[in-house]
Amino acid sequence: MLPSSMKYRTQKQLIKEASKKSVEIFGNSDDSPYTPKSNNYAYFPGMYYFNKGTITPDMIERLQDGATMLSVGSGDGHLERLLCQGFQIPKKQISVSDVKLDPEIIPSGFPSYEFDMTKPWPKFEQDFDYILFPESLGVAMIKLKLNQKGDSTYRFYPHIDNDAERIIQGEMPLNPEFFQEVIEQDLPEASKKYEIIKEAITRLNPYGEVRIKFGIDSNQQKAYVMQRLRNEYSDILFPPPNQNSNFTIKRK
Repeated sequence: MLPSSMKYRTQKQLIKEASKKSVEIFGNSDDSPYTPKSNNYAYFPGMYYFNKGTITPDMIERLQDGATMLSVGSGDGHLERLLCQGFQIPKKQISVSDVKLDPEIIPSGFPSYEFDMTKPWPKFEQDFDYILFPESLGVAMIKLKLNQKGDSTYRFYPHIDNDAERIIQGEMPLNPEFFQEVIEQDLPEASKKYEIIKEAITRLNPYGEVRIKFGIDSNQQKAYVMQRLRNEYSDILFPPPNQNSNFTIKRK
């Protein structure tokens, strides 16, 4: 068990502690995007994911208890460094990855992988308790440019929207085959997101979680992914999304 001083009963308590640790490590607790010296990408600092509820008290507690995490699209490792240095989580438990690793993170000592999430994933040395997509799923989709007409379809309104809402609420859509066919025709991005998330699920330990901050915000696409995963896996749960629109998938 963790000492009571290391437990955070609420998200508010955790954010307060993370803010304090961020100041100690980085000199500030800002959560606005920044551009590192090594490239022209915009990264979000670690505090952003605490403030937005992507990193939660139960996750910190499990990581402090020995759980493992794969961060897909780690950038310069700002979040991962905050987790390790601020919350006493050994680096060996957190694996970082990107299409091309940022020079800032290479010497940091984290287990690391280079791969493109939109293509077949590599073989890892272990499965994980958490697989985290910070902003990376959404960024990968922007680069693929699959959806030329937006992230939702207006064909067959309101039937598609009504079925999406049923799926999100844990109910069966009225016409599941028709719903899937329309989404695949109009929103090819949704099918790619399903493939990526499926890659992640197959690398989870029992009771593991996939957490996505950005990239699956459309209800139609979310419902499509949920329905296909429910059809394929009998051991997954979808916790209700929090107010910050994090999307979480849990293995039973």
